[in-house]
Amino acid sequence: MEFLFSVKKILGVLISPLPVSVLLLIAGSVLLLKTAQFQYRKYVKIFIFSGVGLLILASSPITAFYLLRPIETAYPKYQDELKKVDNIVVLGCYHSSDKQLPDIANVHPCSLYRLIEALRLSRVYPSAQLYLTGWQSDDEHKMSHPEYSAKILMSLGVDRHRITAIEGSKDTEEEVLVLKPVLRHKQTLVVSSASHFYRAMKLFDAHNVKVTPVPIEYLTHKGGPWSWRLLIPDPDALQMTQRAIYEYLGNIWVNVKSEFEPND
Repeated sequence: MEFLFSVKKILGVLISPLPVSVLLLIAGSVLLLKTAQFQYRKYVKIFIFSGVGLLILASSPITAFYLLRPIETAYPKYQDELKKVDNIVVLGCYHSSDKQLPDIANVHPCSLYRLIEALRLSRVYPSAQLYLTGWQSDDEHKMSHPEYSAKILMSLGVDRHRITAIEGSKDTEEEVLVLKPVLRHKQTLVVSSASHFYRAMKLFDAHNVKVTPVPIEYLTHKGGPWSWRLLIPDPDALQMTQRAIYEYLGNIWVNVKSEFEPND
């Protein structure tokens, strides 16, 4: 299982526009330098034009928007409609451990959005318990992601007795499995990135855990004026496209696994 997990993560990184574009360009450049025969030059053109074309397409704000927007809007924004909530779950993302930076600066944006929303919800539902999930560091001197998240929330005024850090989950499915005994028959809000729920809710449903999604960290925004800049390749657009591809691949993985594993 550890091997399959590693393979899944590696493929998730490699099968994305930027690495694929770079590999195509490298392959084309190597063929250009090594190949003398004219009949093989067409493959040089194919590799180089494919690499450049994929990179331009993936970096286009229009491409990024139409790939990512359907995922981010798969579930509506949460508007505090529930009267009573037992649990607020914050799914883990990422933080770094640079001691020269302020604590809050070490929190990756995907986690920062989730923690700020969890703080807000903790005030809307003052009796709810907070559950923080995420990875456990291999370095015993570094804090796990849930413990670091708890540290940030406590610095913002959340009572430590309301927080439970659940360490060691390597992916969303492991988070669902470890949370399952706690969340069953409870009214639970789950906070995560908007694009993540396209995949995460399938996992909660597959394990018969009923939760209410709270999408946060939207990378796409609608309603701005049309601009010629939408036609120009942009690094932020490339990031959005890569996020969309990662989630689509993750969703395919969940669907394939569900065909071979019985539901609870």
